[in-house]
Amino acid sequence: MNAWHFNKTNNKIVLKATGWLNNGDNLGEKTNNPSYLNYTISQINKSLKTGKWSVTFSNGTELFEKQISGSLENVWALQIEWLIHRHFAKSQKLAPKGIKCLSLVFIDRVANYMGETPIIKNLFVEKYKAIYPEYNNGNTPTNEHIQSLQGYYFAQKASGEFADNEGGVKEQSKIYELILKGKEELLTLSNPVQFVFSHSALGVGWDNPNVFNIATLNNSYSEIKKRQEIGRGLRICVNQEGERVYDAPDVDENERINQLTVIPNETYETFVTQYQEEIKSVYGNTNAGAGMTHNHKGVAADEVKFKRNPSSEIEKAFKKYWTALARKTEYTMAFNEESLISESVEGINEITIPDFVIEASSFLINNITEEGKEDTFQGSEKVVQKSNFTPSDLIEELSENTGVSYTTLLKIINRLTNLNQMVKNPPRFIHEASTIIRNIELDEMIRGLDYKITGESYPFDFNDFIKNIDQKGYVETPNKGVFDKMLVDSDVERNFSLDADKDAEVVCFLKLPSWYKIKTPIGSYEPDFGLVMKRKSLKTGNENEFYFVIETKGTNDIKDKKALTESEVYKIRCAMKHFEKLGLEVQYKAPIKEYSFFKTQADKEVSTIQ
Repeated sequence: MNAWHFNKTNNKIVLKATGWLNNGDNLGEKTNNPSYLNYTISQINKSLKTGKWSVTFSNGTELFEKQISGSLENVWALQIEWLIHRHFAKSQKLAPKGIKCLSLVFIDRVANYMGETPIIKNLFVEKYKAIYPEYNNGNTPTNEHIQSLQGYYFAQKASGEFADNEGGVKEQSKIYELILKGKEELLTLSNPVQFVFSHSALGVGWDNPNVFNIATLNNSYSEIKKRQEIGRGLRICVNQEGERVYDAPDVDENERINQLTVIPNETYETFVTQYQEEIKSVYGNTNAGAGMTHNHKGVAADEVKFKRNPSSEIEKAFKKYWTALARKTEYTMAFNEESLISESVEGINEITIPDFVIEASSFLINNITEEGKEDTFQGSEKVVQKSNFTPSDLIEELSENTGVSYTTLLKIINRLTNLNQMVKNPPRFIHEASTIIRNIELDEMIRGLDYKITGESYPFDFNDFIKNIDQKGYVETPNKGVFDKMLVDSDVERNFSLDADKDAEVVCFLKLPSWYKIKTPIGSYEPDFGLVMKRKSLKTGNENEFYFVIETKGTNDIKDKKALTESEVYKIRCAMKHFEKLGLEVQYKAPIKEYSFFKTQADKEVSTIQ
C-alpha cells in the first residue's frame, strides 16, 4: 500500500508519498505526523467478493478502497453548530459579570467565507438561525443581527483576490481598526461583533484576551502550530472596566471563567497527541502545555467520578487522623539583622571570581566547498578585561535580587574585604553574593519563625466528587485510598499512590485537598499526601496507628538544589515547624521521591515512638 500525506516544504504545503507501506507500519512515523501515531497497520486485504482493497488498523479503524468517511462540509457544519452552542452558553454566563465573550473561527480558504460560494459563511448563518431561539426565548434573529455579529480581517484586493495579511486588511480600514487596533471597543458588550473569522490570525499578530472558543475549520498540516492557534485564546479575560478577572486556585470546574473551548476538525486524541508533541519539542516535556478536558457534543467525555471508600475501618481511621491534622496555625516571625549582616559578610568574603578574559583567534581560510571549509590556525591572544561599576550600582542590584534594604546592604558592603573580586566581573559577583544573602535570609527567617495553634480546624468535608480529567491525572486506589481514585500531578505521585495502595501496613491515605493550606511568610503551602499506618508492637503485641503527611518531590534530599527551588525548600522547612507544633501525633516527611524511602523513614519514626 502507498499512502499520500501533506508536508510543509519551503513554506509550501505539498502532497508527498510515504513509499510502500506494510503490515506493522505506523502512519505517524512514516508520515512524520504525530496525528497518526495511533494508526498502525494490522492487515491489508483484498476481498474475494468485491475485489476491493481494505486496510485495518490496530485501533480498530477500517478503510475501504475509494471510501469517503464524510464530506468536509458536514464536518464544518457540526463544528460550527457546537461552537455556537458553547458561545451562547458562555455568553449568558459571562455577560452578567461584565465580560464579553468572543469566538474565533479559523477557516481553510478566504474564498469559503468571502467568495462567490461562501460555504462557511452560509453554514454559520444557517446554524445560528437554528440555534438562536433555544437560548433567546424562542425568538428569531434578523439577517441584520447575524451580519453585525461577524467580524473578519481579510479584504478583497484590486486584482479580485482575497488576503488576510496586514496590507490587504488595511484596504477595509473600519474592520482593520476594530479587529486589529480597537481591541478595547471589541471587548465592550455594546459592540455587536462576537464571532471573528480568520484564515490564520497569525500573519498579522492578532490576539484578544476574551477569546473563549476556537473552531479550527482549517487544515494546518503543521503550517500553523496548534499551540499557536489555541494560544490566541489562552489569556486572562477582562471585564468592562478593563480589569483582569482571575479564577480562584480551587475553583470548581463548572464555575471556571478562564477556560478555552477548542472544537477541532479531528478526534480529541489526535488533537491532544499533536499538541503535546509540539509542546514537548519546544519545552522538553508535555506538562508545560495547557491542561485539557474532553467534551464530546456538549457531554463530558473524560468525566471521572471519585467515590469514598465504603470500608468502616478506613472511615474510622480517617476521621481520627483528620481530627489531628485539621488544626490550623498562625505564625510569628522575629528577624535578627546583625546575624544576617555578619553571616553575609563571612560568606561573600569567600567569593573568588576568575578574570574576565576575551580571547581573540585568527584563522586563514584556504578553501570553501560543499563539504565545509579548510582553514589554518594563525594564533590567539587573551586579554584581561576591566569593568566600571559604582558602589550605588552594586547596592541597587543586590537589593533588587534579595529584597534587603539599602541601609543593611551598605553595612554589609562596608565590611567586605574582597571588592577586588567584584571589579573583575560585577554581574557574576552580584549573582553569587545574592545567592548567599538569600540563603542566609531564609535560614534567619526559619530561626525566628514560630507557629501557634489557633483553636480553629478545617472541616471534615470529604464527599464523592466529579472531575473532568484524562487518565494521566489519576490512579486507581481501590484498596487503601480514602477515595477509589487518587488525583496525581506527576509520575512521582502516581508511583507513590500505587505503592501505598498495595502496602499491607497502610490503613488509608489520600491526596490532601487543595483547600488544606499551611500559612508561611512566602505564601500558602499545600502538602501532597496524608497517610495512616498501622504497626503491631513486638514487645507488647498492641496495634497502634501512626499519622503521616508526605511531600513528594523528584528527590529525597532537601539540599538537592537541582531538584528543588528556594521557595520549595523554604515552604518545606516552614511546614516542619508547623507539624512540630501539632506534636508527635502527626509526622511530616519531606521531600520524598520513592515510597520505599518513605517506608524507611516511617520505620525509624515508629521505632522511636514505640
